[in-house]
Amino acid sequence: MSNDVTKTDELQIRDGFDEHDENDARLIQGSILKFNPDKGHWTCDGVPWHDADLIGVNRCKAGQRWESQRPIETILDFPPCGAEKHIEELNKAVPVTEWKPGPDGKPQAPYQLNYAVYALDLKSAAKYTIINSTNGMKVA
Repeated sequence: MSNDVTKTDELQIRDGFDEHDENDARLIQGSILKFNPDKGHWTCDGVPWHDADLIGVNRCKAGQRWESQRPIETILDFPPCGAEKHIEELNKAVPVTEWKPGPDGKPQAPYQLNYAVYALDLKSAAKYTIINSTNGMKVA
């Protein structure tokens, strides 16, 4: 028996039951939490939500191509640095004539970089995903 330890700089969270948990490969895990600044409260899957004791357990950068306000392609495996550059390259590959109008009426790039934080409710063990493309979420 060996007591050798392999050191890695990569944090891996696994539940210990499977070599690879297929749910880890999904962008949305559990319910989606969103803050509604107009009403000053959080929603869970679109319904007003109560406060809970949450702990952040992971994070993710994801590139998504959008059409008709829905993601049609999701890219999860981004390097730690350079995700913004990768999104720019993906958008350059799509002719501007195919870009759809954004909320301001101007053509909006089809690929967006989203930031997700995964949280766990300490009482119920429910999973939550908080996700969007804002600078505030990038900082979180």
